[in-house]
Amino acid sequence: MNRDFQSLVKRILRDYAETLFLALMLALLLRFFVISAYRISNPSMVPALRVGDFILGFKLSYGFNVPFTSKKVGRPRPQRNEVLIFKCPSELSKSCIKRVIGIPGDRIQISKKKLIINNKVARYEKVPNEITNEVVKDLIQPPKERVILKETSLGVSRRIFLSSADLDEAYGPLVVPPGHIFVLSDNRDDKEDSRKWGVVPISLIEAKAVGVWFSIDWSPTLKKSGGAPRIRFERFFEAVR
Repeated sequence: MNRDFQSLVKRILRDYAETLFLALMLALLLRFFVISAYRISNPSMVPALRVGDFILGFKLSYGFNVPFTSKKVGRPRPQRNEVLIFKCPSELSKSCIKRVIGIPGDRIQISKKKLIINNKVARYEKVPNEITNEVVKDLIQPPKERVILKETSLGVSRRIFLSSADLDEAYGPLVVPPGHIFVLSDNRDDKEDSRKWGVVPISLIEAKAVGVWFSIDWSPTLKKSGGAPRIRFERFFEAVR
């Protein structure tokens, strides 16, 4: 009877071990080849993404990574307005997240902070101040005058953050070469993007940002007031747009 009991226990433990092993293998496969998690640590993509957002990136949108190599199977074709995660051109060991503004063949220019794509000037509309006041809490040094605008170019709209400083900012014109994309921060005062790096090789793309799965308020404003971090339940499962 005792021997039968020991045999039963061993069989149960073996079954659990096999199930756990398969679950771990599946999790690793998903992590390396299908979907990955990232944390937003700076305000370069406000208002779309906030400091303290934890997001998911879908990798299969941009090809299949061949294990232990830098090669990809498939032909990634980024689209304008997609929010992508890629290896930072300035430091390849890190990941950056930006919005695609120009695809191969596009002519990109910025004049007086207005975006011009293929000689068509983007339209701008103000977004309500309540949203601006909430988003600006994420900024380490909030500008005295700030505004969130809806920027519409080539029929596609996005929300951007902009201060009134340096209204004479200009860039380009530049034609995006084959195999590259032109990316910008939604927070246009943060110039850690193609305005600094130039165009980004498509081969550096890791994933497409799809949604926020968790968010916690670590804003400088909250720290200064001595408040405890706050979980932003309202941002859970919000799609990245």
